[in-house]
Amino acid sequence: MAAAARALVGVPFRPQGRGPAGVDCVGLVLLALEAAGVRLNVVQDYPLRPNRVEEAERRLGQLGLLRVDGRDVRPGDIVLTEPQAALVHFVVATGNGLVEAHAGLRRVVERPWRPDEAIVSIWSVA
Repeated sequence: MAAAARALVGVPFRPQGRGPAGVDCVGLVLLALEAAGVRLNVVQDYPLRPNRVEEAERRLGQLGLLRVDGRDVRPGDIVLTEPQAALVHFVVATGNGLVEAHAGLRRVVERPWRPDEAIVSIWSVA
């Protein structure tokens, strides 16, 4: 999963994008899962700016992902973060950091974890 996410580094950022022409954080996770050979029941609609942790976690559960409590983030985990109050964001953990669809940089990037990273929950492929 981590390698599949890394392969998307450089793909343009596009709100609600789900293909090689552009992705958002949801699209990044979905494409990485697909490339890793995981077939999921994909929910087609989601808010442009998801802002409820409960809704984001419910949808991760609907995809068939498992919430993992009580352990550190491992490569390939899908991590729900809250980079700003009332704004949720999905990233994929790597051995050295994370891969994310970065709206400000307008592309998918890999970067290290920040010390102040607000991790809300960790999810794993079943």
